Amino acid sequence: MITASQSKRWRILRRCLVGVAVLLTLIATFYTEESWRGKRAWENCKRALEAKGIKMDWVEDIPAPVPDEQNVLAVPEMQQWFVGRGPTVLSARLEDLADLYEGGDTNHPSTRIVVAEVAFSQPGANSPAGFTVLSYGDPKAKAEVAKQIEEAVGTYFTDPWGFPHYLRRPEEIQPAKILLQCQTAPSAKELEQFLTNGFHSAGAVNLYEEENARIEPAGNGSYQVTMPVPGPAAELLARIAVLEPQFAVMRQALQRPYARMVGDYQNPKADFDPAFLHMPHLARVLGALAQCHLLLGQPEEALRDLTLSQDLCRLLESLPRNQWGLLVTLVHETVMAIDIGVIADGLRRHAWREPQLAALQEQLKKINFVSDLRQSSLKGPARISHYYENITPSDLGDAVLGHFIEESNAWTHLKASLAGHLIPRGWVYQNMVQLANGCQTLSESADSSCQKVFPKKVDAAGIMARSHPSPYNFMAIGSMRRNSGVFRKNAQVQTEVHEALIACALERYRLAHNSYPEALDALVPQFLDKIPPDLIGGQPLHYHRTGDGNFLLYSVGWNEKDDGGKPGSEDDWVWDDTVR
Repeated sequence: MITASQSKRWRILRRCLVGVAVLLTLIATFYTEESWRGKRAWENCKRALEAKGIKMDWVEDIPAPVPDEQNVLAVPEMQQWFVGRGPTVLSARLEDLADLYEGGDTNHPSTRIVVAEVAFSQPGANSPAGFTVLSYGDPKAKAEVAKQIEEAVGTYFTDPWGFPHYLRRPEEIQPAKILLQCQTAPSAKELEQFLTNGFHSAGAVNLYEEENARIEPAGNGSYQVTMPVPGPAAELLARIAVLEPQFAVMRQALQRPYARMVGDYQNPKADFDPAFLHMPHLARVLGALAQCHLLLGQPEEALRDLTLSQDLCRLLESLPRNQWGLLVTLVHETVMAIDIGVIADGLRRHAWREPQLAALQEQLKKINFVSDLRQSSLKGPARISHYYENITPSDLGDAVLGHFIEESNAWTHLKASLAGHLIPRGWVYQNMVQLANGCQTLSESADSSCQKVFPKKVDAAGIMARSHPSPYNFMAIGSMRRNSGVFRKNAQVQTEVHEALIACALERYRLAHNSYPEALDALVPQFLDKIPPDLIGGQPLHYHRTGDGNFLLYSVGWNEKDDGGKPGSEDDWVWDDTVR
């Protein structure tokens, strides 16, 4: 006989079971509905993109295999240095130079050298022999003092890490002797402010950055300006020379026409890129090497260094753009920005000569980041389709939770796997739609045929991705924000390429005519085939000669407004032609 208590427990259990069954049915219905809805949205998106001529087949962009004798990466040393993980001879040599890049190359770290002696006197008083007499109240005196100290220190360059290297050895530096006439001698603090402003107004090296220079009392009311013992460029050149055997192998290998890795290009998770992290580091080393050669009056060797830096970017061809498009562009842009800095530094000091300038122009004319990034965006939908349609729950969880997990361990992997299993597959499809449409929008934000970028469209794509967060776009938001930022950086670096191309032509014109032209049109056709336009707006870049015999060259920048091209402006993208 079933008692009343047992009957009650059975009714409760039955209701719980019914409730669980209803809940499971609702969950199943939810997942089924979301999966169907997302899958349909993705299929509609693919049809729309294919109707616009966008290819969705991943396999079409896989690079064809090449014979080993034509493959740069078939050279054993190149395979070892640029493919796979773990330390190599190359990475070990680069690490050996780390102390240098962190400022550890000072022979006498606690030793300082006097670069100026500053004394004071009443106006009209007799001046000691050998001193340059200036009026402390004269507005031009600040710049003249900076000039005197610069001449005492001598020719120098600042390497890509921000450290100066000098042509003169420490014992060859004779301090500048300056007599400032004034009614009341300034304090050390006032004198430091005076000298700092002078270096800024003269466009000269700021010795006061990172407390390099010091004002120290020298007795009788006078002062000394001291700085750490400088590192001669010849010593830096000798330090980097330990890599010359590796550079020789690279130059020889890069004579081969193709670069292909051995691996499964159809696998979206194939590990092709770790060793390419060396490339920006190598570019910095080669850039420092080129600057040494320029300072020592060897522009042909400097061109050889920069040519190797650019040729190494050919290795990026081995990364399939349908998988690594943005990485390829970003690495190349980083290398290009480093090399442009070296070119600009040589132009400031008029260290380049006609043959090298013409060769640099030929290299710069081949750079088209706008086309590269647009093609990467057009291939984005195929990349998205191939990756996300085959993504595992664990990888999906990593993609979602990766921004919130600081360290990787068994527990975080378990959480990522659980999250990946719980996320409805339909949400993945909806995010794929947002990503693919975003790639399409960004591809329309640039016109590679006429070299134009449309900032408002790029910004709109980034803003659209951030608006109304939902399960249908939570994965796309971060990606679209990054992609929009990459487009802006891309436009700025390509503008620097155009400005460097024009600056080389202007220097060739100056070498031929002893002055810069009144207008850029004078460069065509002898020094330049055609004048590249401003990427922003498509109009000519702004150019005019300045009163000090230099020139001003700039783009209107991302805000699409002419802000006057002020040096250091964040609105206009200005080519720095301050001669040191």
